[in-house]
Amino acid sequence: MQFESIQSNPDPVQKLTDTFKEITIGDGDYSAYEQLELLLHESGFDQAAHQEVIQLFENLSLLCRSEEVSKALHLIRDNTDIELVNEDIHANMCTIAAGSGFSIAMTEGFSGKEVGNSLKCVLTFRGEHLAENLPIAEDDALHEYKPDTAAVSRAGSGNIAAEDVKMISFRVPITLFPPEKMSVPEQEMSDAGKLSFIVRHYTPSDNENTH
Repeated sequence: MQFESIQSNPDPVQKLTDTFKEITIGDGDYSAYEQLELLLHESGFDQAAHQEVIQLFENLSLLCRSEEVSKALHLIRDNTDIELVNEDIHANMCTIAAGSGFSIAMTEGFSGKEVGNSLKCVLTFRGEHLAENLPIAEDDALHEYKPDTAAVSRAGSGNIAAEDVKMISFRVPITLFPPEKMSVPEQEMSDAGKLSFIVRHYTPSDNENTH
């Protein structure tokens, strides 16, 4: 895949989030997603193979959380740590849990206003720089109204460093996703009106991601 560098932009992350915020869903403009893939590539992340994703899901030591797009991209591009402050000890991450924790992180919550609520981001990472990584307290109301979520959730504080990131994943509406990048099954589901979002995973291109 050929990429045209965007390093000349003083803040490509801001440019990207602004593009997603301003774009009109459904008008056939795929430039925002193309900018995203370019920024990821220049940050050393490329699309993961299916087996690579499965191996990461099977690594039960990994954690995941829904994250603001700008924070996630500044983390992998500029090595700007994400600081987690969790004074009330609430659920703010999940164990990967063979993919079930990841699914909860991806589907619960909302995409940020910074990207016009159009792009969901989930980080998969090691907890090497966390100060706390606690199970959800038994008396937490989450066990009552979302028991499946509580079972895989953790309450964490501390930092996520760039070196901790094993995968960064995005969910994007199919109307913002280039059709030529869809798989055949995705294209068939899209044509049948049975697909609303596309999920893509990206891993460090020069790293062993399953450890």
